[in-house]
Amino acid sequence: MWLTLQYPDVFGACFAISPDPVDFHYLEQIDIYTMPNAYRDGDRELVGARPPGSKTVRQENAIEEVIGPHNTSGQDWDAWQAVWGSRDASGHVASLFDPVTGTIDRKEVEAWRRYDITDLLRRDRARVEPIFRERIRLIVGAQDTFFLNDAVAGLKQELERGSAVSSVGYIKILPAYDHGSITGAPEVQAWSQEMLDHLRAQGFRLSPATTRGIHANPEKTSRGREG
Repeated sequence: MWLTLQYPDVFGACFAISPDPVDFHYLEQIDIYTMPNAYRDGDRELVGARPPGSKTVRQENAIEEVIGPHNTSGQDWDAWQAVWGSRDASGHVASLFDPVTGTIDRKEVEAWRRYDITDLLRRDRARVEPIFRERIRLIVGAQDTFFLNDAVAGLKQELERGSAVSSVGYIKILPAYDHGSITGAPEVQAWSQEMLDHLRAQGFRLSPATTRGIHANPEKTSRGREG
């Protein structure tokens, strides 16, 4: 989605499922702009997933520190910091929050803001909104295991503040589906045909073998948490 928004002359369309946070008011359950701590919301210890007994965000980051200190574990939290963050004085990936205490670094928050897609839409609506309307299809389950639906809802709400125009693009939040089951949703399975229709509308001539291959492997049109 980010590549489509940044390089629309290269990437003609985007079909995104259960994306990593697209609105940093909802980094899972953390609002990086207003919350002082990534591990606690008041007296409530934040968890990294919905199922009962899931590890807390504090526990997940403690594990990542053991695997690879200085945000080098390659796991989810460190990966997000590597992609969206800056570098510290020693050349390591800077921490959005202290790995022990969870205290959020306000300066690093501003480094992350550059990659907040909802914020980008708000700041550069004239350029970004038409790309959403014309090219981006986004689907997530309303019960996403990692709370990724909340960020999508924030993005959807901001997009709906714009002009009410007909569009081939859309954002859908499907009830009852989680991070794993969403791949079986009829709306996702229909993407094979939507992709073919998009390519044809852009003037591509598809061979019968290509068409058969896409319909024979519909699950290859979607990915998991990295979508």
